[in-house]
Amino acid sequence: MDELDRVLQVAQRAARAGGLLAREKIDEPNQYFTWKRSRDPFVAQSLVVQNTIIATIRETFPDHPILAEEGPEDEEMPVGADPLWIVDPICGSLNYMTRDPNYTVSVGFLADGAWQVGVVYEPERDAMYTAIEGRGAWLDGRRIVVDQFADGVEAFQRAAVGIDWPGDMNARKEMLTIVGTIVPVVQSVRIIGSPALGLCYVAAGRLHGYSALDLRPWDVAPAAVILLNAGGSLTNFAGSSWYHAPDGGYVASNSVIHGRLLQSAGAVLALRRLAAARANA
Repeated sequence: MDELDRVLQVAQRAARAGGLLAREKIDEPNQYFTWKRSRDPFVAQSLVVQNTIIATIRETFPDHPILAEEGPEDEEMPVGADPLWIVDPICGSLNYMTRDPNYTVSVGFLADGAWQVGVVYEPERDAMYTAIEGRGAWLDGRRIVVDQFADGVEAFQRAAVGIDWPGDMNARKEMLTIVGTIVPVVQSVRIIGSPALGLCYVAAGRLHGYSALDLRPWDVAPAAVILLNAGGSLTNFAGSSWYHAPDGGYVASNSVIHGRLLQSAGAVLALRRLAAARANA
């Protein structure tokens, strides 16, 4: 067993411990619910779940830094932190609040400047997505790969694409632009409610693409390792590295339809350029 195997074991143990606690507490009254920012719900259970995950990680790796969603407001990625763990205790807080089963617990690990390990756990289904960079992606011990069609127009027409609505209203209007460009073409557009789950569904072939705006690193990093090692593609809206997405905009796909999804994202970038030109006129 090498170090990344050990990391994966700890990540799985932490995600499961947090997830089982989240499932146990899902029926607690909604007075535990508050808003972090507009349309961005926070449930107090997140802190308990997060503390459990962090404590589990620190049993084995006490000196490793950990970036967690429910940290200080607007906490950014620690500059130069390597290795680094990242934790999203409940990805899909609104789903969780309304007792929708589509929420996850996510744990990721960065080393040598790259995300190396990703774990996403679905508590309500007891489903564990895992990946180590370069070693494939797995769901409950079964190898998963993206669902690919033959390239061409037909591939996009057959595609099931997931989205999520950002809380920020400007970003929401931009997502409407994206939806407006793909709805007339693809087979279906589905709202997932959990970015980590959206990426994992692409990895497992349950979706063929996923697009979202206004995301943070903990929403994406653990599931990104899984998606990429399942043969998928993930970029920012400009088609560049997903490591650099200042607007929190991401496009994920089975690789075959990635270019078509980027065209939809490009419509948003064009509108931004137009707005900037008008503002500077």
